[in-house]
Amino acid sequence: MSPGGPVSMIWMRDRSRPGSRGLAACRAAALLAGTALLVLPSAVRAQSADWTGASSTTANWSDTANWSAGVPTATATFPNTPNTVAVVDVASTIETIVFTSDAPAYTINVMAGFDITGAGVVNNSSATQTFDVFGGGLIVFQNASSAGNATYNLFTAALTFDHGSTAGSATIVNSSSSTLSFTGASSAGSATITNDSSLLQFYGTATAAAATITNTNYGTMMFAAATTAGSATITNTQHSGIQFGDTSTAGSAIIINSQWGQLAFTGDATAGSATITNQAIGFTSFGLGYGTETTSAGSARIVNDGGTTLFWSHTTAGNATIVNNSGGETVFNAWSTAGSATIVTNSGGRTDFFDFATGGGAAFVTNGTGVVDFGGSTGLDGNGRIMAGSIAGSGRYYIGGGNTLVVGGNDQSTVVTGRIADYSACGCGTPGPGSLEKVGTGTLTLAGTNTYTGSTLVTAGTLIVNGSIASSSGLVVAEGGAIGGSGALPSATINGTLAPGNSIGTVTINGNLTFGSASVYRVELSSTASDFTRVTGAAALAGTVAVTLLPGETAARHYTILTAAGGLTGAFSGVSPSGLPPWYTAVVGVVGNDVVIDISLALAGLAGLNENQRQVGRTLDRAYNTGPGLTGLFTTVLAAPSIPYALTQLSGEIATGAATAGFRQTDQFLELMLDPFAGSRAAGGAAPGAPALAYASAPATTGRGAGAAAIDRAVKAPPMTHLGPHWRLWAGAFGADATYRGDAHTGSHDLGARNWGLASGADYRVTPDVVLGVAVAGGETSFSLGGIGSGRADTLQLGGYGSWRAGPAYVSGAVSYGWHDVRTDRIVSLPGVADRLLGEYSGHAVGGRVEAGWRTVATSGIGITPFAAMRVQAFRTPTYAEADASGLAGFALRYADTTATATRSELGARFDAVAWRSADAALTVRGRLAWAHEFTTERALDASFVNLAGSGFTVFGATLPGDSALVSAGAELKLSRGVTLRGSFEGQFADDTEIYGGMGSLSVAW
Repeated sequence: MSPGGPVSMIWMRDRSRPGSRGLAACRAAALLAGTALLVLPSAVRAQSADWTGASSTTANWSDTANWSAGVPTATATFPNTPNTVAVVDVASTIETIVFTSDAPAYTINVMAGFDITGAGVVNNSSATQTFDVFGGGLIVFQNASSAGNATYNLFTAALTFDHGSTAGSATIVNSSSSTLSFTGASSAGSATITNDSSLLQFYGTATAAAATITNTNYGTMMFAAATTAGSATITNTQHSGIQFGDTSTAGSAIIINSQWGQLAFTGDATAGSATITNQAIGFTSFGLGYGTETTSAGSARIVNDGGTTLFWSHTTAGNATIVNNSGGETVFNAWSTAGSATIVTNSGGRTDFFDFATGGGAAFVTNGTGVVDFGGSTGLDGNGRIMAGSIAGSGRYYIGGGNTLVVGGNDQSTVVTGRIADYSACGCGTPGPGSLEKVGTGTLTLAGTNTYTGSTLVTAGTLIVNGSIASSSGLVVAEGGAIGGSGALPSATINGTLAPGNSIGTVTINGNLTFGSASVYRVELSSTASDFTRVTGAAALAGTVAVTLLPGETAARHYTILTAAGGLTGAFSGVSPSGLPPWYTAVVGVVGNDVVIDISLALAGLAGLNENQRQVGRTLDRAYNTGPGLTGLFTTVLAAPSIPYALTQLSGEIATGAATAGFRQTDQFLELMLDPFAGSRAAGGAAPGAPALAYASAPATTGRGAGAAAIDRAVKAPPMTHLGPHWRLWAGAFGADATYRGDAHTGSHDLGARNWGLASGADYRVTPDVVLGVAVAGGETSFSLGGIGSGRADTLQLGGYGSWRAGPAYVSGAVSYGWHDVRTDRIVSLPGVADRLLGEYSGHAVGGRVEAGWRTVATSGIGITPFAAMRVQAFRTPTYAEADASGLAGFALRYADTTATATRSELGARFDAVAWRSADAALTVRGRLAWAHEFTTERALDASFVNLAGSGFTVFGATLPGDSALVSAGAELKLSRGVTLRGSFEGQFADDTEIYGGMGSLSVAW
């Protein structure tokens, strides 16, 4: 920096008076003189006048001949006159100067004190109005007056704004050692100011506002007290200087320093949020030497484009952003600190620390050939500990011989791809080894080849080495610290965490490795690899191993996680599985010089699984742990968002529904053949007057009255013993809708089953008390488990039946065979997989029913028939395999040959009554109420995965009800000529079952 001219004022401080902040004593003598000039005799009454310039001798302001009504003190108006020059020759005061709209360009030469106390200068014309202030001249704007848009040229003169006045949008040229002052609460407004070889000063609470200021040719600008540069744009060039002192601030100004332009902050001043650019040979400094000043760069943005920023004393870079471009430099001296700034050093730039300066909590980013050198400082306490909030970038960092660079105090996570070295080859710092210490909660990643030779200590946070710190004398990781990466490390002592790799990688330790008792060796696993540590020396094991499975991955059964060429001693205490899904277990062991981890699958042991899920889990466990392992689509099971639901989908439960739906079909076919409502099957007579329940004998007519007996004789068929063989043909339909509730323990789901059929048959009365018949039926069943599968079957049934009665007693029986063409459809939906699986096979069903009862008639005429029945069924499912319609060779199941049985007993009563009768027709209503007990309720199939060897398991479906109530109601209409219509509605109800069904038939007898 080259001192000279007025610039030397920037570096001086007046210490002659106690409490002086340095700038107060620098007030210009011209300002004091001007103040004295303002003490003038006041006129008795302010007056206004228009300028005429009519005097034949002078153009003086004080010449009354130049005014229309004497020399004004209120408003001086300059109209359109040919006399456009006025000279303020003696001290004068005016409130307002007005240039009319048609006024020409005036020049007012100020040779004395000129006090403007009202509205100031108002230029209503388009012409430029000029005030030239010459030696001894002084213009003072007061009382919120404005300089308007006039031009002010100062030649060894003075211009002062005070008491809230403003420079407006004026153009001010302050030259020839003149003084331009803003005091009190005055403002530079939006003026354009050139300070050429002169003094521009701000005092009190004045502001540069939005002015555009050029400070040039050894010009001096001073901000004192509580002033601010506002949002001004200031160019500081040609050996000129700007000083902020006391508590002043640069506000949000834009300041450009070039060509020995110097900007200084002293005292308690701050750069505010200004934007400061130091171009070639431009300087900005904070503080002076080794004093006690605490100036701050605030939150400014400082760009060194070939220029320099200096910090001295106890100053701070605050929260500023400082950018050092090529040729630019930031230097911290004395006890200064980088504070919490962000300092970016690009190629060709430098950041240097000297004396006791420190990086504080600043964020350093160094790029390309940029350099940050801490080697010239010994730290705030002189103990060699240099702080840096964070370091990043591709540039170079020099620690300094004997120093420890303590990084991480701002808790940021950063990456250094450049190099950290001991000291600069330029000889700028002390030679010797430099050490690195990681603190804070962030992560520091070193991706380059570092050459520092001191120690490495990780006190807190994480140090990731993807390059090399092998040159370091040794690594110590304290409790709470972590080291990781896939680079090269020196001999290491781990009391915290060692986590090699970057989501699977290898770290190499060039030397020995020692784990402390509280240490954690953290490894990540994928389906094919794991993190790995290679030790060239010996390894002493202690602490625990923490295992983490990467998201979306499935674990292999065996991993090698560490090898030590020099051998292993000690042992890990165990494995922390906190990073493993709960369906894995891990065991750590030693094989030779290797540390290994063995993984087992334990799906069946997951809490909260039902039996179906456990069955599938158990077979997958076997395949993984002792079988071929899980490959192909089976790996997606372990990546499912819900493992229990994935196991449910794999179970293939829908296959159990075929037998249950088939039992319903057989049930209704048997009951239709043995329909007790079809009375004439067992008791002959084609007339509509047949008994209410022909399986039992007809009641006597004694006591019914002659009328009723006459009707009986009219419609009743002759006694059976006098009739020959009797044929009957019939056709009927049946159907039902059943819901079987699932069981939470077994994991079965609610099964919905529907069936329908069309049947026809013929029976023959062998004797009056014996009927034999045959029947055939075709129909369909369907079954569904909601969203996890469905099925249907086309059915063909053949049956035979017979009945025998003896008086009020009867015994009836029926047998059937059914062929079921079964088709199932289910989808297994897992991450990235939608596997549609189709099953198709022929099932076979056989069934039989026997029923016996005894009919009595109540006094009311209602027939009551207590009965007992037994029904036995069997449904055979052959061995079959699902087809994979998606072509994925995925989760298809093979089901084993299984025969499901259902044995049910019934105890109850049937009821009948003639509701209406005529000469050729009769309507009988009937009902049933019974208790049913199912002896075999379980529905299960043995299955295995087609694409997974040794994977057998059992899947359970919804069960049949153990005990249930049977309810039915129906009617029979007998017509003449042997025609009978029958219909009934039936229900079966239990806690876990609801069945609603119906049957109807038409028969013709002859």
